[in-house]
Amino acid sequence: MSSPIDAAVHGDKAYFRVYRSRRIYLYNLTHGGWSKLVKCLVKDSSLVMLPVAYKGGVRFLLHTVGGIKRTKDQQGPDDEYTDDIYQFSDPACRQWTRSISYPKLKTKRSQVTVVFSDGCLIIAGGSSAHGPVNTVHVLIVTCQDKVWREVACLPYKVFRASGSVCNGMLYILGGYVSPFDPIRSACVATVSKLVESNSNDQGIFSTIKDLELSDSACVSFRNSILAIGGWKKLGSALTDQPKGTKLVHVYDTSRNIWKELKGQLSEPRCFAFAAAFEDKQKIMIVGGYDRPNGTCTNSVEFSIIN
Repeated sequence: MSSPIDAAVHGDKAYFRVYRSRRIYLYNLTHGGWSKLVKCLVKDSSLVMLPVAYKGGVRFLLHTVGGIKRTKDQQGPDDEYTDDIYQFSDPACRQWTRSISYPKLKTKRSQVTVVFSDGCLIIAGGSSAHGPVNTVHVLIVTCQDKVWREVACLPYKVFRASGSVCNGMLYILGGYVSPFDPIRSACVATVSKLVESNSNDQGIFSTIKDLELSDSACVSFRNSILAIGGWKKLGSALTDQPKGTKLVHVYDTSRNIWKELKGQLSEPRCFAFAAAFEDKQKIMIVGGYDRPNGTCTNSVEFSIIN
């Protein structure tokens, strides 16, 4: 399996989307096995588990948000980007359909940061036909009339960033400002204040200490934000090559610093993805490279972070 770029977790199941692909893999933690889903309808979409009404109750289904409709290498005019949300219907049907539970996005974009927390669906940043964006949109899922609303913007334009909610705070970590230009910037906002804000409000997001590494796998686990693996350039000379790392960092909110944990990965990884199984107290780290433009791995490891 190529290096994954996006993931969604619900219960004992984790879904991973492969970079620049429509292929999605499912891992069942209980049974310990992999399976392939029917390819999604767009590439560069973002995955999220969302509640859908079902037989008088609610169930969670896998959804893709935004993306690019065509599969050619170069991104072209605006009509290549999509504002659609698709859902993977009953697994027995093995079919992707346009969501009737969630309205289209306000703007067409791909590689967005998407988070669902406490009945709020939050879409931040992303890539559009005009480049990266910093707009943030919120949808209150519990409202009868589901309407996207633009709220306070990110302090910088970014796509392919990691997003996690931890202790009522939304963290936006890393990402890219161009296809080959990763950033280590990070910012945070109180979810309740963000949801109530307007698009011209200032000071809702605040920047925090930059990540120690580029292209780390970021995840919320045990009320902490973790940055797993990643890479950095070890010298300033042009001949110095960046290398992947085994390190794991945790963000210290009281001191605004990233602290290195004692536990390390079994092998260097960057561009990997992490899925947190809170009920099982496990983090699953999947794929990645030993260094940028290096060797891709299909290995999987589980970590218990103390």
